[in-house]
Amino acid sequence: HGKLIRSIVAEVLIKLNKREKILPDHLVGIQDRVEDVKHLLDEGSLDVRYLVIHGMGGIGKTTLAKVVFNQISGRFNGCSFLLGVQEAARDGKIVQLQKQLLSEILNSTPVEIFDSDAGINQIKRRFRHKKVLIVFDDLDERDQLSMLAAKGNWFGLGSRIIITTRDTNNLAIEEYKIYQMTELLYHHALQLFSKHAFGMDSPPHDYDDISCNITRMTGGLPLALEVIGLFSLSQRKPIWKEMLKKL
Repeated sequence: HGKLIRSIVAEVLIKLNKREKILPDHLVGIQDRVEDVKHLLDEGSLDVRYLVIHGMGGIGKTTLAKVVFNQISGRFNGCSFLLGVQEAARDGKIVQLQKQLLSEILNSTPVEIFDSDAGINQIKRRFRHKKVLIVFDDLDERDQLSMLAAKGNWFGLGSRIIITTRDTNNLAIEEYKIYQMTELLYHHALQLFSKHAFGMDSPPHDYDDISCNITRMTGGLPLALEVIGLFSLSQRKPIWKEMLKKL
């Protein structure tokens, strides 16, 4: 009975430690990408695996990482999602990131850390035997990673480290899988634009041509489709035509 109770308690603690990330209202064309990423993560494998989601700005890297995080985080002993690593590092906030990482994984109040070396030692000591899921969003320099998750042996077996980045040239990781983000397929791009501009899956008949032209001009970038779609929501057709000339 004692073994069963310990197993139940462990499962409850894992579920309590799950942290859902807030997703955009409209998710289009993402499920195949999610399945591809989960395949690369290969949760059944006991190795410690790094996965890099690479692509240009506005292409949906963070959203993809959030969806994957929400779907699998409950199966780890601890999880953390650090947004805007590049910006925080350039503002001299690496120690704050280390504190957040420790606090979220350990599900505790912030750990006292006075410098980045102390943070590294804490991470290595406390996570060595933990199966963790960590997402580092917008990380682009080896120095950033070296102070947060430099080596796989810092973490327990089965851990997964996901990195979103625009540039893989400066990531000093011994071995990692890479998922290359591509633009949305045209029909998905039109659907996403229509959801933001009209609140439905396709444009009204009298806006069909201009919507198709705007969609083509955005190059299938989700962020551009969202911004232009929301702007178009309250505009009349002459404004749409003027906007199309500027794209």
